[in-house]
Parts: sequence; structure tokens; C-alpha cells
Amino acid sequence: MSLTVEQLTRTFNDVTAIQAIDLTIHEGEIICLLGKSGCGKSTLLRTLSGLDLAYEGTVSFQDTPLTGVRDEIGIVFQEPRLLPWLNVLENIRFGLKQPNQATIKRVDRFINYVGLTGKAHLYPKALSGGMSQRAAIARALVCDPEVLLLDEPFSALDHFTKLELQDLLLKIQGKYNTTMVMVTHDIDEALYLADRIVVLSSQPGTIQDIIEIDSPRPRTRTSRDLQQVKQKILTTLHI
Repeated sequence: MSLTVEQLTRTFNDVTAIQAIDLTIHEGEIICLLGKSGCGKSTLLRTLSGLDLAYEGTVSFQDTPLTGVRDEIGIVFQEPRLLPWLNVLENIRFGLKQPNQATIKRVDRFINYVGLTGKAHLYPKALSGGMSQRAAIARALVCDPEVLLLDEPFSALDHFTKLELQDLLLKIQGKYNTTMVMVTHDIDEALYLADRIVVLSSQPGTIQDIIEIDSPRPRTRTSRDLQQVKQKILTTLHI
């Protein structure tokens, strides 16, 4: 499995958001898209999801041009976007086209897996931000996607909840070998999670650098090797 973009350019009202992006994402990788605000990270993610098709260039999934949303590609947004009239269980089930006994058991398994045991009956207004995002992750995963796209999923959470959910993503990736592409502003988050960090320049967004992280997992967040890579990223971004 691979997700590939070639010479991808997206323009809004004569303003070029991203330009001439070439990138291949391989099976089982965690890719973090990193850059300053307005560099086109979320725009790139939307083209990978099939939600935005008004671009120049090519986006391919499994060597086939992407022509719209596909079941094999799940997405988690910055806001959980849970339906307020459905409880946790119903929200997670919502994406299943034809629920059956096997998929219902899968829902129960993911409720437990993301740490929402005993919370299935609660409605979104009763959930914390972290619990809501756990439900959103479970909703995306219950459809068994090959690729999970994440658009700054933890940016609105407190620091400790963010760390917990980063570890949850690694646990999911380790168990299911899910390919993940994540937009983030947080360099430390990218260093902790990613196999490769794609650094985008400011508008128009172009790939300024692709940095491979060789440190084995589990990683120590404060390791000297990661801090050296962090300094390289800061230099690349002229910070």
C-alpha cells in the first residue's frame, strides 16, 4: 500500500496554498507534516483524504488516482465532531455502513482500547476534550482504515492529555500497522511520533526538507539525538 502525490498544487482565489508537492507515504509509516501556520499542511491532508479534489497534479492510493473519499482512508479532525444527540457508542458506530455482530463487537473492543470503558452511554456534552477525541479516534478506526489522517488532533488538549493520546496512537500503530499522516505545529510531538517529518515552507507551501527519525521506539522525549534533530528543524524554519 502507498499513498502518493505528484506535483500537487492547490490554489484558492489566485493564492497558491501548496505547490509542486511530491511525496510517497509507505505502508505502516507515521508521517508528520510540520510547518508554520498557513503553510498548507491541512490543505495537503484534505487532498490525501479525497475531500478536496480541486487541485493540479496527481493523488494516488494503491497506484490508482484518488477520485473521492474512500473507506480505506480515515480522518480525525482537530475538533472531535461528535454528533451531540448520539452517545459514545452510537457515535463510534455511526461510520459503519452495515453493522453486524462482528462489527458491533469491534466497536466494543475499540471503546475499551481507546480508554473509554464504562463511558459508552455518555453523550458528548458529558465528555472531556480528551475523552471526545478518544471517541473520534475510535470512530475512525472502527471502519478498519489502512490510512489514518490526523489534522492537529491534540492541539486543543492540555499537555498531559496530549502525551497520553500520543502514546495511544503509537499503541494503535504498533498493533494494527496503520499508516498515519498527522498535521502538527508541535516539533516535540513530531519527533516523538514520526518515522519521517515533512517540513513545509511558508506560503506557498513546498517541501523544504524530509527528515528521517532513526531513533527506535519507545523514544525518550528529551534524548540528545531528538534535541539535535529539533535544532535542525528550527534552523530549517528560520526560528
